Amino acid sequence: MLTREQTQNNEMIAKFLGGIVREAWHVEGFPSQMVWEGNEAAIYREAFMGRPLGKTILSEEMKFHESWDWLMPVLDKIRKDSWLKIEFHEDYTYCLISSPQLGAEPVTLEERLEDMPAIKVVWDAIVTYINWYNEQVKSKTV
Repeated sequence: MLTREQTQNNEMIAKFLGGIVREAWHVEGFPSQMVWEGNEAAIYREAFMGRPLGKTILSEEMKFHESWDWLMPVLDKIRKDSWLKIEFHEDYTYCLISSPQLGAEPVTLEERLEDMPAIKVVWDAIVTYINWYNEQVKSKTV
């Protein structure tokens, strides 16, 4: 079962990929059940879950935090859309996402973790980047 943090961060990643995350249903006394919709969700459902049952994926089924198959397209989007440089330390205890072209000062987002799986280090760096990215977008629209 996913933690609340994993679920919220996976939903944020899904939105970053262009999907729509919405409440599917709510039962009093239980957390709302969220789903991920849109073309990206259909691609993930068919490619990684083997279930072409429609264009929605339950939040609890999102695997960005544990599957390289899910996480690598996010790195590709970050790299292609944002002109970012992504570096990894040789033992994956360090992931650096930086962008000298966004804003006046270079932006560097880092996660340094020891004794963690490599995917956790990269997922944390992506979450940090997307939080920063969302703040930049929000500040430009205000």
